[in-house]
Amino acid sequence: MAEDKFPINIWINEERFDKLQKAGLGSLPEEMLAGLKVLRVYADAAQRDKILKTFPTAKFDSATTKSIELLPREVKDKIFDKVVEGVSENAKNLKITEGFDPHCDMGPLVSDEQLDRVLGYIEAGEKEGAKTVIGGHRLGDRGYFVEPTLLTNVRPGMKVVDEEIFGPVVCAMPFEKNEEVTAQMNNSPYGLAGAIWTQDLSKAHRMAKAMKAGTVWINCYNVFDAALPFGGYKQSGWGREMGREVFELYTQVKSVCMKI
Repeated sequence: MAEDKFPINIWINEERFDKLQKAGLGSLPEEMLAGLKVLRVYADAAQRDKILKTFPTAKFDSATTKSIELLPREVKDKIFDKVVEGVSENAKNLKITEGFDPHCDMGPLVSDEQLDRVLGYIEAGEKEGAKTVIGGHRLGDRGYFVEPTLLTNVRPGMKVVDEEIFGPVVCAMPFEKNEEVTAQMNNSPYGLAGAIWTQDLSKAHRMAKAMKAGTVWINCYNVFDAALPFGGYKQSGWGREMGREVFELYTQVKSVCMKI
């Protein structure tokens, strides 16, 4: 039998996650979303144009909730360069303004503290050797706006790659083999979602199975449905929103034994 319970939604940053894991949540029913730096794009050359059409709305639209990494396939250097060039051009055309504007593509960050945090990550990336292709600065002198920022010459082990930024920062990294992409993604402490762009459906299924992420999009991005469970692996939280699995947040199992 199941009893009703009241769900508590928790959003927490990575510094507090370890403390929470050690302390436990006791008897609190919970659904938790934590580190969100998992939204990465796997692309092969044939899907380049589709990626570029999707990028303006899928990658820089939510400055307050996630940072994203793009991993286009390096068939040849020129393919990687073309994707970077196309993303940069799209970023230039974004309308950045307050969120009440119906034509807004990207709004401000949530606070002055977060503004300093995001700019600090960009500066740290540049000091470690990252190249800023576009953006990298505060936008204007009013509000907490940061320019859409695209970084190249980045690698695992850099703060801007490994840690969650919660700002409009994209790290673009070329790769040679599919295995190195999944290995790198799975080595992350986060696992909210991932995206695969390819015309090879067998490859897409293999990679989707190998990726340790709560959601995997194939040749699309940010697709949600009330019937699809949403949640993360590892430090990206536990519990699921939506789908049948969401009922686990509202019910609690009880075993009753009676001798007659």
